Amino acid sequence: MRQRELACGRAGGSLRPHISTRNTARDMDVLRQVLGETHLSFVGYAYGAYVGAVYASMFPDHLDRSVLDSCVGPRWTWREQFLWQGDAVHRNVNQWARWTGERHTAFGLGRGRAQVLSAVERVAGLLESQPGGVRLRTLFDGAVGTRCADRGRWAELAEAVGALLAAAAPGGAGPEACAELLSEQAVWRAADGEGTRRVAVLEAVTLEHEWPDDLEVYYNDMRDFRKRFPYGYGVLRAQPWVGAFRTFQPAEPPTRLRPGDFPTGLVVQADGDPMDHYAGGVEMAELLGHRLLTVEDSGEHEIYVLGGNAHVDAVVHRYLVDGRLPAEHTVCRGVSLRPDIPADTD
Repeated sequence: MRQRELACGRAGGSLRPHISTRNTARDMDVLRQVLGETHLSFVGYAYGAYVGAVYASMFPDHLDRSVLDSCVGPRWTWREQFLWQGDAVHRNVNQWARWTGERHTAFGLGRGRAQVLSAVERVAGLLESQPGGVRLRTLFDGAVGTRCADRGRWAELAEAVGALLAAAAPGGAGPEACAELLSEQAVWRAADGEGTRRVAVLEAVTLEHEWPDDLEVYYNDMRDFRKRFPYGYGVLRAQPWVGAFRTFQPAEPPTRLRPGDFPTGLVVQADGDPMDHYAGGVEMAELLGHRLLTVEDSGEHEIYVLGGNAHVDAVVHRYLVDGRLPAEHTVCRGVSLRPDIPADTD
């Protein structure tokens, strides 16, 4: 992370300290003026939802309709936003384990959430004892955390846990079979780019907030997260970020979001979003006075149009095209439904 920050400093030069959410909002307003528009309407996803909230706070007189999809917590620092991901992932894991524990007959992983999670931990321990076990365990922890967000893959995940339990046990098929079962999973590496522009902007804007510069703060949180939130690479949510090594001071503090004299907008948030915690969307809607559209029993992220959720799309289309907001506390179902496997009856 220190190397990344130094490299960004070299590449970004004098421009980088000015890559901020407030300046993005100012750029948006310049575009509005150039186009001769008195107001703009806005749809933003994830960090883009935060951009829309900042625009509303800075230029309330020029905002028309606003859709904020998969919101960050409006009062969280960027570090707190990352830390809350550990809890979001773990909530999905607990729901999957509870569902699986109600179907012991189908999956054989135990009755109830606790027994299923014990089976998961047995797999983790067995994998770690294999040749190349650290990588196998890392892949497994990632698979549990990421696949449980997709309700439609819950049976597949339960079956994979059972297969790994058999393959990793003494006398089982061994590490090659375990690796094959985890072949679709990847590990995060510091060199991963996800598109250099996207990463560079993310790293710049997250530096608008203060970050601890004492590495022991991160290491202590990493140890804590490794125990409490091992799934979905939970420890990475607590690791040092480029902000720990920030090479510049922001030109101004971040915007303090607040309600204003702008039209009521719409927040779209899945209750199981593993990246942007549901609580953040709830708080954003309450703070700005927007309506909240909850996507229920769903680990979807960036939903409107991008997620293929016809129910959400219809609600948001009506608002953007006709100005018709949904009722308070409107709920839609997610697109990926739980497998149709009956629970045990005894």
